[in-house]
Amino acid sequence: MAFLEQYEETVVDEVLFYYSGHGALVPSGLAFAMSDYSEQRVVRGSFENEELDGYLRSMNPKVAVKILDCCYSGTRYIKGPNDAARALDAAAKKFQDCYFFSSSRQDQESWTGSGASSLSVFTGYFLDAVAQQADGVVRYKQIADSITDHFLQEQQEPQFVLQGNMRHEFCTINASIRRAAEVQRPATLPEMDMDVGEPSPEIPSRDAIAIVQMREEQCIPKEEAIATLAELRARLEGLSGEPMLADFYEEKLWFPDSADFDDDVAGEEEIGKWLKHGGREFFGWATETNPSRRPMSAASAAIMAYGYREGPEITGFVSSAGLGYDRVFLRHIPKFSGLARWEMAAVFLWSPWRAAVFSYGVQLERLGWDRYDQPEKAPWVRALFSRKELVDLPDHVVSRVEQYRSTVASYLERYTGAAYNPAPPPDGWRRR
Repeated sequence: MAFLEQYEETVVDEVLFYYSGHGALVPSGLAFAMSDYSEQRVVRGSFENEELDGYLRSMNPKVAVKILDCCYSGTRYIKGPNDAARALDAAAKKFQDCYFFSSSRQDQESWTGSGASSLSVFTGYFLDAVAQQADGVVRYKQIADSITDHFLQEQQEPQFVLQGNMRHEFCTINASIRRAAEVQRPATLPEMDMDVGEPSPEIPSRDAIAIVQMREEQCIPKEEAIATLAELRARLEGLSGEPMLADFYEEKLWFPDSADFDDDVAGEEEIGKWLKHGGREFFGWATETNPSRRPMSAASAAIMAYGYREGPEITGFVSSAGLGYDRVFLRHIPKFSGLARWEMAAVFLWSPWRAAVFSYGVQLERLGWDRYDQPEKAPWVRALFSRKELVDLPDHVVSRVEQYRSTVASYLERYTGAAYNPAPPPDGWRRR
């Protein structure tokens, strides 16, 4: 609002709004999740896309540029196969000329980058699109075309609404701007004085060796990964049972072998998507169906003049770290037929530099008296650990177990309509 107030009485030639963050779906459509966003503050904790359009329109700019790098960012304008023309017409009525970039379709998530970079995939490709242009003027249309080429083999499909003469300029690029736009992804290293002379082909420079050794210290040795999983298993197996739950549930804990594909997790295609797009450095890969013919979005079809492209469907993932087990299950099996069955799962993926932990706790869907199934989607929580943070991994998983047990206990209280008070322990006893 402070920014808008500066330009209330000013003729604005161009305004550019670039958002990279979390996208959420609210009753009006797309919204941007703010720092206080939560399930209880869906509307109050977000900033709606339509509201943003109103603010930008109040500036009455000659050219409006809006770049949204977030999940579901194609929601506002791309709603069906016949809406492309209406979307362009609506945008034209709101602004004299506009260039709207969305990082994904209305039903897609947008992906974060991998390695040391904190940039998202879309923002990285945007900078690549700028850096790869020849010296001189870089136009919005050139950037949109380059981004489209980058994403042709990806599951994420950016959307574009381009309404103008296609000659509007984003910047003028030269060598210094190109260097600034290049996406750098190595591990962060301190500044080092480097010899300018020609390196010897036989003896590597001492600085080069120091850099390699420094990066080696950041790598996770296989032995440390194995030891971390062993410590985690010992801690989980040593956890005392929850007295409140023990009266109603049998608690089952098990560690499937990495090659045991019968113990699938719920919504495993989400981990597969992450491995393919944001976690390419990790040991494993996404499992996919054969390529299938499927339509592009309406906006892409209207702008790019073709309506179909080939693309496989991600169905799950495979971990190839080979560390004995790559997941753990904790299941609560009810002792009374009216109670729901619950499951928690944690998946462990590894790269030379980081460990990733995916976890969820869900109520299983009941298909019959003795038949249950996992939900199609799971509320995955992802945590990443560098080598120096690896000691915190067991604490994280144990904390997730405690949260899951608390969820099941809350369900019991709702089911019975009253808080459950177990029998008091014998004199001198206390809860661990």
